Amino acid sequence: MSVLRALCLRDSTLGGGHMSNIEILAAVLMVLPLAAAGASYGLEPAGRWVDTWSAAADAVYLSGPPATRLRRLNWRLLWLPHHLHSATAGTEHPGLRAALRVGGCIVIMYAYVFALLAMLYAAGTVYDAVPPALSTPLLILFAPWLAALAIVAFEPGPVITFINSKSLAISRYYERNRGRDGFFYRWALRPALWLQHRLFHAVDAGAMSEPRKAAIRLVAWYYLAALVVVSIEFIIALIIGGVLLVIALFIIGKAMGGDDSGSNPVRTAGGIAAATARTRKRSDFWGDAYDEHIKGDGRTAGTSRAKKDFWGDKYTEHLDADGNKTGESREKKDFWGDRYEEHRDADGNRTGKTESRKDLWGDSYDQHNDADGNIVGESREKRDFWGDPYTEHKPKD
Repeated sequence: MSVLRALCLRDSTLGGGHMSNIEILAAVLMVLPLAAAGASYGLEPAGRWVDTWSAAADAVYLSGPPATRLRRLNWRLLWLPHHLHSATAGTEHPGLRAALRVGGCIVIMYAYVFALLAMLYAAGTVYDAVPPALSTPLLILFAPWLAALAIVAFEPGPVITFINSKSLAISRYYERNRGRDGFFYRWALRPALWLQHRLFHAVDAGAMSEPRKAAIRLVAWYYLAALVVVSIEFIIALIIGGVLLVIALFIIGKAMGGDDSGSNPVRTAGGIAAATARTRKRSDFWGDAYDEHIKGDGRTAGTSRAKKDFWGDKYTEHLDADGNKTGESREKKDFWGDRYEEHRDADGNRTGKTESRKDLWGDSYDQHNDADGNIVGESREKRDFWGDPYTEHKPKD
């Protein structure tokens, strides 16, 4: 509730009766011009004083608008007293002329005050209608415009000189450092300085007064600074959000990689993959490709590398996490000419084989068998969240 409304609704006691504050105020306001008019009519010195001040105010109005904006505002307020002075100039009785002038001036003052209170009441009503959560953001949003209006209305010389001189200094700083390099200057400071530089020349080229130029530059500074702050906050939030997203995806990827702790029965080469959940393609320092076998908990179970024997035949050598050889795999053909991989341990004992198969949907996968021909698991080609390929190993259900 606005202050004016609170004053109007509050009650007070006068004598033995019960009157509200608004009733008391209305009575005083009605009596005041009548009392002043009566005093001017009956008292000759009071009448001469009223005529003197009325003539002085009329002379100020007839002299024309002054140079400063605040005085021009006061000058416009003399428009009604000027017409009152002209209308009562033909009244022959000096007491009646003074009474009309002083009573009329008081009524004019009432009109000005009433207009001001009406604007304040309207502003209070609008403010009351705004939710409390929006009051502060709206105040922050429109604060520079209030300051700009104050500069245009009152024309404070030191403030105008300070704003215009600083704007010129910033523009010259941009021109001197236009070729400067550096990450922060290039991506954060230089765009803001460029906008201020362009604004300075656009405003300076306009046909407007210095107070208006200072007001426009002040508003532009405010919103430009707000834009820079919001941009920095957005970049920081984006970086923090990206880091949190990567951490979350890493955790999800670990969780989806399998929950084995070493009991996966898939054996592709003498036990090297007994605890393997997936296999990824890697390259060493020299650029040579190899397969890295990863456990369900993310630790390395071993590696596999392509080799050639004394006769030039290709085979795959399997090593454990410590680099010890655990076996090898060689490509073979069965009686029907179908290809498969035969796995042997480090001592040369046969441990199983891997054959290519297709499921009901036509998708290819590798089927793993132990030395007795029993199916112990399968492997399928997959892609992770980033699109990188890997081989997923699963035991037989």
